[in-house]
Order: sequence, then structure tokens, then C-alpha cells
Amino acid sequence: MDFSDEIPVEYNQEAFEAAFNPQYIIDVLKNLGTDKVSFSFVNASQPVLIEPVGESTFKYVIMPVRA
Repeated sequence: MDFSDEIPVEYNQEAFEAAFNPQYIIDVLKNLGTDKVSFSFVNASQPVLIEPVGESTFKYVIMPVRA
């Protein structure tokens, strides 16, 4: 079973696709308690760093799913 979803983002670089376990993303977003988060990507095969915007207390690193 495949699942995909799109969310609005502010991004002005070259487009790419990355796949993540959605439950990991949901867990991070549930626990941040903020409306805006920053996803820092190197490329589609590297981990992503997720942080709440305007706060540097929490940092989450999630590995992408490899096809």
C-alpha cells in the first residue's frame, strides 16, 4: 500500500522527491507544539533535520526510506 501527501512549503531551490515513513513525520509534528517547522535537506538520500521555526531547543533527524 502506497501513500503520498503534499503540504504547502516555502522553497526556492531545484525540485526533488524524498520518501519518509509518514508516522515519523507525524510523531515529530505532534510533539513540536508549533505551527511552522523547518525541514533542512542535503539531498533526497540524506537524513532531514526538522526544527521548530524560531526555536532551537529541539532538533529531530529522520532518515529517508530507500526504494
